[in-house]
Amino acid sequence: MENVPAYNSFTNVREAATTRINKNSKSKTKNLKDALEHGLADLTSEDEMDMYLSSYGAIHQEKLLLAFNHLPHKLLAEDKISVIDYGCGQGIASMVLCDVLQSIVGHPYMVSDFHLIEPSQVCIKRAIDFIHDFNPEAKIVYFNNPCEDIWRMDIRPKSDVVIHLFSNVIDIPDFPREAVARKLNDMTEHYNIIVCVSPFYQENGIAKHMDEFGKMLHSFNCRHSFEKHTDEWDKSFSCQMRIFVSMYY
Repeated sequence: MENVPAYNSFTNVREAATTRINKNSKSKTKNLKDALEHGLADLTSEDEMDMYLSSYGAIHQEKLLLAFNHLPHKLLAEDKISVIDYGCGQGIASMVLCDVLQSIVGHPYMVSDFHLIEPSQVCIKRAIDFIHDFNPEAKIVYFNNPCEDIWRMDIRPKSDVVIHLFSNVIDIPDFPREAVARKLNDMTEHYNIIVCVSPFYQENGIAKHMDEFGKMLHSFNCRHSFEKHTDEWDKSFSCQMRIFVSMYY
């Protein structure tokens, strides 16, 4: 593929963000870290996005890599795939997926089109820039809307195989799981792979949202299920993940 720039990686993106953060004063860095509210706050500036990447990017990346290790083997036989990233933020899940494709097939260009859904204007702009850097050949369609507006979105994946990414969104209490599940159940013209990764929260019944979402996916089988609290393994974070695949295709 001539004239394609040298491949980027999410690790490079994360380390560049850390370099920028380290140029700040200690007081500014502390204020930025506090503003993240342990990763739950809406990001509204370039500095806050960098702080998120620096503080939580490595954990986010490690969880996604654990999940992507269980993608169906059918994926590798495909010439092209489509990606839909729900609540994509800065595009972390899509970037890490590109890293995985780079390591397996030698390039990320089997993704023909990315569909990014994100209500934050500053985040989706950065996601578009990042993903174009990773895969300049792919079509990028974006929706600067919350996921509850999914019925208004004209989502038309180009490829027969579609990967749906739900990274750190299923656990959000007001995430519209039922509306999104209905949309997914109606996408019977594609072979759909749904990847869900979230923290495994015990408090307030948040952990049940993942299984509630799975029960709504009537057109899918659960291919992989995994969950660990911080005291159940040697990682410093909790993790909950599910991979669902189309039942009828």
